[in-house]
Amino acid sequence: MSNDSIQLLSKGSDERVRLLCFPHAGAGASIYHVWSNHLPSWVGVHGVQLPGREQRVHEAALMDWQPLVEQICQGVAEWDDTPFIFYGHSLGGLLAYEVARSLQLRGATGPRVLVTGGAYAPSAVRKDKTRFTNQAELIESIRRLGGVDEAVIQDKDFIQHFMPMIAADFTLFNRYVHDADATPLACPVVALFGRYDENHDRENALQWRAHTSGNLHVREVAGGHFFHRECVGETLDIVKRFASAGAW
Repeated sequence: MSNDSIQLLSKGSDERVRLLCFPHAGAGASIYHVWSNHLPSWVGVHGVQLPGREQRVHEAALMDWQPLVEQICQGVAEWDDTPFIFYGHSLGGLLAYEVARSLQLRGATGPRVLVTGGAYAPSAVRKDKTRFTNQAELIESIRRLGGVDEAVIQDKDFIQHFMPMIAADFTLFNRYVHDADATPLACPVVALFGRYDENHDRENALQWRAHTSGNLHVREVAGGHFFHRECVGETLDIVKRFASAGAW
């Protein structure tokens, strides 16, 4: 695929559905490699790769929504007619929504289902925990969200290599502006939340109701904000259920 914004992580031997995964802030597509070990052969796993990380490490990070969404839409346009679904975690859920919305606006084929994990609904985005003006405030924001051990946060390699990616993604998130006139997605939305997530709960997940004209399914997963890494099997049991044609 000529478009580097989408990476093939695992092609199912009997691929009938593609799962396109959008990573959380500071992460690359490779965090979803492990998912292929938990999915049947009829699901192919693909990951969104943002500029500035992994295979695209030498590219400048994008901190504006429109060009980022456009890159991913172009990558999706290169696919054949195999049905696909989106999974986006936290910031990735918001990005997945914007890509789905852009595809719908242009009359292109979109995801059969949008699955979000620990992601605020577009009309209810909270930016109070991701605002920063210097490195110390950025580190404190990372602590508040959890998911990174304190020893890692203090590591010089982490600060040198990963902090710029997190800073870029937090900036992207903080620049998000919801279009209040946006047409709801035609596809169903599955909104997942972590049982022990202090920043995103069932009430937050229910706010996705305003953004789909299809069904909204809200599901709780054991774990905290990063339950997609802590509870892979439970998360993917839900994803598999909605990836099957009968769930559309």
